[in-house]
Amino acid sequence: MTPMELETETQRMVSSSIAKMEVAISEWNSAKKKPDDLAETVACLQRFYSLLSEWERESLSGSRDTASVQKRLRRFAEICRSMESSGLF
Repeated sequence: MTPMELETETQRMVSSSIAKMEVAISEWNSAKKKPDDLAETVACLQRFYSLLSEWERESLSGSRDTASVQKRLRRFAEICRSMESSGLF
């Protein structure tokens, strides 16, 4: 798989994940009662939602040369490592 193909597949998966995060965040925001024990988890989810949304925008509008694609994929890997170390995912 070429870096460009990998980025395209990553974009697809990120888009799907963002959509699911949007639903969860929306439900949290509209909930009348917000359990205190979930507040930190939702804050973390919102942070990763922002990071992934920003990555997706950059990826979709960025240059398609190999070096640019590889740089974005490295940034995506950093986001994933951060998510993993958060313990949320």
